[in-house]
Amino acid sequence: MEKIDNAEQLRQAIEALEKTQQAEANGVKTQMHEVYESVRPVNLIKGTLKDIGESAEIKDSLLRIPVAMVSAYVNKQLSKEPAYTSARSVLAQTLIDTAVDTVKRNPELFNAVAKSAFSLLMNTIRNKKREK
Repeated sequence: MEKIDNAEQLRQAIEALEKTQQAEANGVKTQMHEVYESVRPVNLIKGTLKDIGESAEIKDSLLRIPVAMVSAYVNKQLSKEPAYTSARSVLAQTLIDTAVDTVKRNPELFNAVAKSAFSLLMNTIRNKKREK
């Protein structure tokens, strides 16, 4: 900073410092608002869900849950009949493994089918509500 010799230079220096201070204060306010928004519980949950959605391991686990449920149901249905129980169980497990592999190789297709099925279900529910 230069040496100030008169009142006019002092006034200009004060104005420049006040402008700098105001700009820095605005920057701090913006940063504080961003920090506040990032630590709000809703945003923390959103961020966590986004991270979960991007994780390939979690997607794989979420895919295996319904497949395991279907597998258990199919095995239970097949085990009700005593004849050829072990052969049917092997066949059912092979069918389920094939389905899982197919979904893993074509996740876009699975997502499209799931979205279509969900839309169909929601349209059916809406139509039933309208009929009442």
